Order: sequence, then structure tokens, then C-alpha cells
Amino acid sequence: MVEVGVTKQLIRQYLLDDATLRAAVQGKVYASHLASSDAQTVLQGTPIVVIDYAGGNARYFGDLENVTIECYVYSKRSSAQCAEIYDQVFMRLQMARVAVTGLDLTGTTRELDRPAEGYNEAIAAYFLRGRWTLIAV
Repeated sequence: MVEVGVTKQLIRQYLLDDATLRAAVQGKVYASHLASSDAQTVLQGTPIVVIDYAGGNARYFGDLENVTIECYVYSKRSSAQCAEIYDQVFMRLQMARVAVTGLDLTGTTRELDRPAEGYNEAIAAYFLRGRWTLIAV
């Protein structure tokens, strides 16, 4: 049976397994959004990546899922910095076979929507948000 927590951990750990991306965000890849007060502190040094589970479905037998994930990159510095980090995420995830040692779940990912950009007033940070699909067993 596929588990929501394992699905989030799969994407998070797969991104962290990329040394270049991990260094660029100092390991700050999160499986959910942070409280505004926490985000203020965490965002001071480097940008962050947030994987937001947007829903999907599991097949009747419970071992196959198709989920939509929104990938956010936040930066205090600029939207250009968000784009640089998002490009690294894209290179890592686009049409990838996502597998992590120690997790039974594996899958494939692809981008559904190119990133939208904006500014989050609550945390005073720029962001890019792309939408992805993960099909996993």
C-alpha cells in the first residue's frame, strides 16, 4: 500500500541526494510549508525548496498512485535566484526514475505546469511554483 508520508519522503530525499542542489539550498528541502515565523529564520541564508502534496489518487488495489505535487522555491534575494534553484530541481526530476535507498516506493516524475512566480508578503520572499506528477508503485 502506498503511504502519503513515504511519497513525500521519496521526493524530498531524491532531491537531497543531488549534491549540487543540496549545497545550493544547504539541505533545506522540506516536505511541507513552514510557519511564517520559521520561514523568516530559515530563509535568511539560502533559498529553500518546499514539496507540497496537492492530491491525486491510488488505484483500487492500493499499490499504485498518481499524485500531483507542487514544488516551491523561496528566496529572500530575488526571483532570479528562485529560477536558478528551480532549474536544478527540474533537471533532477524531469522524466526521472525516482528511487531512494531504504524506501520501497519508486516512481517517475514529470512537470505538468511550468513555474509561476510571485512574492509572498507573509514571509517577504520571492517564489516560483511548478506543478508535477508522480506515478509510483
